[in-house]
Amino acid sequence: MLKKQNYNVLNLSGASTKIVLQYSILEEMNKYKPLNETYNLITGISAGSILGLPIAMGMFNVNHPSYKKLTDLLHNFTLDTFFKQKPITPKGKLSISAYWNIVTGK
Repeated sequence: MLKKQNYNVLNLSGASTKIVLQYSILEEMNKYKPLNETYNLITGISAGSILGLPIAMGMFNVNHPSYKKLTDLLHNFTLDTFFKQKPITPKGKLSISAYWNIVTGK
């Protein structure tokens, strides 16, 4: 029989436009108690997973050697960071290659 366990869940939403805001809030929360010690279940969707993984691994800490790299990535990322071809045209529409990737599941 499975043992009943209480979970403290941190669920981070997607949307790349919110990642810097989420990062800033999490950074403040982390000052009081390390997030990976506060939450025993950490999940993230899309951009939220970019934050969730280093938190779960204990890397979301100013004393961790990878912390500066994470901070630089979050403050300087663009579409080029994640995509070989930009999925958005200069007019703000989805490109044909983006539609193709959606249809083919890439």
